[in-house]
Amino acid sequence: MSDKEKIDFEDLFKEENDDVVKQQELETKNLNNHHRSIIAIAIYLFVSIFVAAILLFVFDKSPYTKVIRTPDEIVLIELVNNTDLIAVIKKDEFSKYERYHTYLKKYDYDDDYYLVLNAGKIAGKTSITFFIEQEIEEIIQKNEFFLIEDSKLVKENLDLYFQNTIAEWKEKNPIKLLLTDEVKPDFIGDDLWDYNLEKKLVIVDFSEELSEFALSSINLILYIIMFAFLFLTMFDMIKHDVKNFINLKSKGWISVGVGLVIFYAFSIAASVVQSFVGLIFKIDPQTSVNQATIELALRSNGIYFTLISAILFGPIVEELVFRKSIFSMIKNKWVAIIVSSLLFG
Repeated sequence: MSDKEKIDFEDLFKEENDDVVKQQELETKNLNNHHRSIIAIAIYLFVSIFVAAILLFVFDKSPYTKVIRTPDEIVLIELVNNTDLIAVIKKDEFSKYERYHTYLKKYDYDDDYYLVLNAGKIAGKTSITFFIEQEIEEIIQKNEFFLIEDSKLVKENLDLYFQNTIAEWKEKNPIKLLLTDEVKPDFIGDDLWDYNLEKKLVIVDFSEELSEFALSSINLILYIIMFAFLFLTMFDMIKHDVKNFINLKSKGWISVGVGLVIFYAFSIAASVVQSFVGLIFKIDPQTSVNQATIELALRSNGIYFTLISAILFGPIVEELVFRKSIFSMIKNKWVAIIVSSLLFG
């Protein structure tokens, strides 16, 4: 064998050996990433369940993290969060809670009381109806009545409801009447007052609960703990991804830009379609309830912690767990996309 042939053979053997080593290193790296991903998901679950329970217990024992809500405030909060509820509340009590007025619609019942609805229930309408079950000649019938007609309360129909026990909205959702335990209005019939089947009549009492500041603090603490442990666990994976992102070529950056444009375009289109569907089919706008919840949260004394969680730590933690970990564990790209979408959206 000539020297040239010997060198070529050695080079070929070296190249093959290098390929084997690289393949082994890649398999080891993938296995390590797989293990890190499992640990990351375990960390997320442990913190979400056990650490959260400990924090809730600790905060619950502190007198400085509690807020006492009156029955009237609880009634208004329930109304803000549900378009199927109605409430009868004293006018002077209603006036104390201006922060909720934007999301509610009130109608004069008499000199002392308002009938109050979620503003989304009447949005875009001047009239709404409801159904009452009545026994006529020993036959149970459902008859339709106006609750609001031409933007005015039809008091006689409301009184008819107060003297009955079963009522539904036009959409066949049961009407739930909210009252406080402090007062029993004279115009509420005894039959309805005693009626509690499926909780269609809800009597509200005082409530002591964690304040918005306490809840936002707990949420932020949980995200910081998750972020710290996930960052340490997945550091090598994160460093690799950051390096690849920085080294993107022009085509890669163009793809990122196009993807962002498509994402925002579809988001805007979906919002427009949802609005049109709601107007055409007169669907009660659940978005108004969601928006009210968000706006009230933004006005709370825990707003800064909430923003830090929602804008900084929350997205990073959820991307690391529900995207990075799942894509590292599941080799089939399409299966990973489906699983990630089902869990994370």
